[in-house]
Amino acid sequence: MKKLFTMVAAFFTAVTMSAATHLQDASNVTLEDPKPTTAPTAPTADAATVLSVYSDTYTAAATFGFCESWGQTTALQELELDGNHVLYYTNFNYLGWQTATPIDASTCTGLHMDIWAAKAGDLSVFPIYGGAGLITDDSKSKVVTLAEGWNSVDFNLATDFAGLDFSSIFQFKFAQGAGQQYAIDNVYFSGYTASAVTYTSLAEVYNLANGD
Repeated sequence: MKKLFTMVAAFFTAVTMSAATHLQDASNVTLEDPKPTTAPTAPTADAATVLSVYSDTYTAAATFGFCESWGQTTALQELELDGNHVLYYTNFNYLGWQTATPIDASTCTGLHMDIWAAKAGDLSVFPIYGGAGLITDDSKSKVVTLAEGWNSVDFNLATDFAGLDFSSIFQFKFAQGAGQQYAIDNVYFSGYTASAVTYTSLAEVYNLANGD
């Protein structure tokens, strides 16, 4: 009987130690933030009609900082997926992009973004007018409802941001976050047409024709 008791006690001791080991191992596991594993579909718009902000497909129209120090908790990491780079953000509450050379998108009709969301929810997007010597206008925004995964988002500049002057876009703001994870790629203005050059005199036309 004593031998049986000893065997039972040893069994329960071994089970208890095994459970404790598994609990300790579990407590030492660091859970990684969810992130995209594939790139979004590459855009196909004609490069001549695009003013790019961020994309491997197009040459950027200006150099932006993609995680400006605006007091946010958001952290940036650039990922390479399928040979394509994307901007990946964790602990997102809000985010600012900024350039010293504003983009003149006044002849454009749309704004495209590919946005990956770790979970479904809303995100506010603000293109912001301003720059050196100009009064900043950050009053126009559009809330987009995102599904989990990659979302192809197209804004109509005239209706989604009605009244905003697009001749000098120097910032973008993204808001309405609560610690989520997002990835952003292929941000560009679409429908671009080069402004027509006008001449005020026959002399200017003559000089142009003669290479002056």
